[in-house]
Amino acid sequence: QATYANNAFGIGGAAIAGSTNHQINISGMVTGAGTYQLGPLTGVIATYAEGSSSGGISVTPFAIKSGTLVIDQIDAGGAKGSFSFTAQESGSSGPGRTVSITEGTFDVTF
Repeated sequence: QATYANNAFGIGGAAIAGSTNHQINISGMVTGAGTYQLGPLTGVIATYAEGSSSGGISVTPFAIKSGTLVIDQIDAGGAKGSFSFTAQESGSSGPGRTVSITEGTFDVTF
């Protein structure tokens, strides 16, 4: 899924590996092709979560610690680029394991 209007950009996707569902969403204000830092104070944010349906439904949220969105091409018809980030599990028991997404890509139409 993807959207772009008035410089507001958003992409999202999910993949299943075994019994685990991985979900990534990236959204924020972009002014065109370029490199954007991901974070709560940068204007472009990312979310990552893992879910499992084995033995009931559970979702584990992660907090994005650092990352980058690179938009190589964007116009009214679509966008291409890449992203990477490091996220830390943010469950109720305190900080947990760290996940690194190193080679995320997108090629979407609007």
